[in-house]
Amino acid sequence: DRVLSAQADHEFGRGAYELAALQYAKTRLSLEEVALRFMGAGQRRALRTFLLHKLDAIDNAQSAQLTMICTWLTEMYLHALGELRLAPGADAERAAVEAEFADFITDKFRHLNPAVTYGLLEAHGGAQEIEHYAKLCEDWERLLELHVKNGQPLRALQLLESLLYGKVP
Repeated sequence: DRVLSAQADHEFGRGAYELAALQYAKTRLSLEEVALRFMGAGQRRALRTFLLHKLDAIDNAQSAQLTMICTWLTEMYLHALGELRLAPGADAERAAVEAEFADFITDKFRHLNPAVTYGLLEAHGGAQEIEHYAKLCEDWERLLELHVKNGQPLRALQLLESLLYGKVP
């Protein structure tokens, strides 16, 4: 653990933040201590990398910690997407982060609190993300509401029809 910590500190010191994040994730250093280092250096992407890798090491029995980290990561992804939507010429990077976020939500949605997650998704205005999450949660009422709200009555009717005939979308 000391060796990994020293390697991570070295990489952090030389500005190789992504590599440092991978090394820190393998240590037993406190999550908060490492997170504060990355936040202090303004390295959101490296912090995201650290948290994603730290998740893999957390036992499913630690549901509160899983929920906290997954919620934090959701906020970080949404913040990154918001910034990329405003950045000219960032279409490729935005598409990559959108795909990464969709994979993350698909893999970890069971660790998220639906009320909090919907609140975050709605605050950041991501209809596509809300739709994806609602499908994962099988929250058909929310999905119908979203289609109606977005002026998509045909999609709402198609969803109702599929639910009526037992064909889950």
